[in-house]
Amino acid sequence: MGGWEVKYCKECGIGIAGDIRYCRNCGAEVSKVDGTNVSIHNPTRTNKRRNKPWSFIVIIFTVMLGVGGYVAYQYGASLTSKEKVAEDFLLALEKKDQESLEKFLFLNGEPIQNQDLDGLLALFESEPQLINQVKDQLMSKDGMFSVHKVGKKYLVFDHYGIEVGTYELVIHTNQPETKVSVDGDERGTIDFGEPLAINVTPGIYTVSGERATEFATVVDEGKVTVTGEGESIETSLDVTGDYIEIDANEAKAKLFANGKDTGYQTGDVILFGPVNLDGSTVVWVEKEFSTGLAKSEMIPIRDHSSILFNIEEPQVSGSLTNETSVRSLYLLPNSATQKLSAADIQGWSSYELRLARNEIFARHGYIFQSADLRSYFSSLSWYVPDPNYDGTLSDIEEYNVDFIQDRE
Repeated sequence: MGGWEVKYCKECGIGIAGDIRYCRNCGAEVSKVDGTNVSIHNPTRTNKRRNKPWSFIVIIFTVMLGVGGYVAYQYGASLTSKEKVAEDFLLALEKKDQESLEKFLFLNGEPIQNQDLDGLLALFESEPQLINQVKDQLMSKDGMFSVHKVGKKYLVFDHYGIEVGTYELVIHTNQPETKVSVDGDERGTIDFGEPLAINVTPGIYTVSGERATEFATVVDEGKVTVTGEGESIETSLDVTGDYIEIDANEAKAKLFANGKDTGYQTGDVILFGPVNLDGSTVVWVEKEFSTGLAKSEMIPIRDHSSILFNIEEPQVSGSLTNETSVRSLYLLPNSATQKLSAADIQGWSSYELRLARNEIFARHGYIFQSADLRSYFSSLSWYVPDPNYDGTLSDIEEYNVDFIQDRE
């Protein structure tokens, strides 16, 4: 038999008849060899057949990898789905788990701050039945909380969070210059008829108002609950304070409080305040007569009882008032700066010695408990009571107190 020319594909080993340069099966360039009566073995084709099991394994592996990836994606997506986030949020809310809640909650697209959770936890501690309301409204986006997409997780899965609703809290006051605080944080100063409006999240808040006056600091405080029922919540602060009625047996007597002229005069009943009712405010009246200045007793304010002062025109009498009225005298003008001698108090009665000894304390504003001492020193123009005086004396004053007391 005569020979013939056989062509084989270099890549797939397929025999090709005719003068063809490229394989129609795979497109590769065709090999050229001499043919004989004996079949020619095609090594390339044989090798391809031997490689087929490995190709099958690769295909199976690729399919399995794709299926596994799809299953893993679906599982990962289920862990970050809206429903899963809502379920986990409700569970954390029921358990009052602040750490977990911080991972879910967003305010205006930003993670909520720790301090914003205090009022929220207090709300659901007080009203646990609200959790059912939250569950019903969570997907509707019109309640206290709603599920929102906030980005991607691991660059693949949709990331959902719980957006917290905000509501307007309007705070009123019945007095001017009221300093307003919410949960201890100062929010501003308001006047009567000029409320303060702030945005808050659901929760229970402590709203307080403080008004500082000359003789008292008035504070009012209350709890406000925000549950999302209604777009606006209003609350009012009463910082009026405590007032008392004051009068005297003499008209046109000036009212003093803690050493200050209040600007009030007797004649009509004085409604004085606001004042603290803890005894820190001491009041009295003074009136100038032709014979000198008269002062009433000093009374610390401890309740709402009205006060009626009694003052009498001072009388000029006795050896101690030869040149001036009682109101301007010091019995011992130098007892605060010089040690006394026996000559300084020679011939004095026990009563005069008692007055002289207490005069040393009176210079510092000591408030006397004895009615006669209180009346005596209140009639002196230089005496100014000081509720904060603690009885401390200098060394010279202590010496003179002991010196006089030994001779009473």
